[in-house]
Amino acid sequence: MNVKLLKQVAKAILAHPNNTDMTDWVNHHDHIAKCGTTGCIAGWIVAAANLAKLRKIDTDRDIQLEAIELLDITNEQSWELFNGTKWPAKFRQAWLEATSRKEEAKVIVRRIKHFIKTKGQE
Repeated sequence: MNVKLLKQVAKAILAHPNNTDMTDWVNHHDHIAKCGTTGCIAGWIVAAANLAKLRKIDTDRDIQLEAIELLDITNEQSWELFNGTKWPAKFRQAWLEATSRKEEAKVIVRRIKHFIKTKGQE
C-alpha cells in the first residue's frame, strides 16, 4: 500500500476541504481550486500523482482503476476506502452528519488514517 501517497492526499484534503466531495469521483467543472478539480479520495489520489493524466481520464471506472494501481491495493479495498457508504459505521455516520466541507474533510482524513492503521483491512 502506498502510505506516502495516502498521507499526502490526507494533508491536501485538510488544506483544501472545499475541493473534496465524496459523492463524485472528480469534477473538473467546479473551479474552486487552482487545478479546477473537486473529487473524492480516488480523484485526489490520481490528481496528487499526476494531475495532467487526471484531466485526460474520461470515466469514473478509469479513475478508480488508476487510484487502485497508484495505491497498490485490491479492488475490494478500493471500495472500502473510496465509497463512503462502505466505511466502518463510526466514519460513515460522522461523514453523513457533517455539516460543512471542513467537517467532512476531517472525517475523510480520519478514515484514511484508519485505513492505513489497519493496513487496508477496515
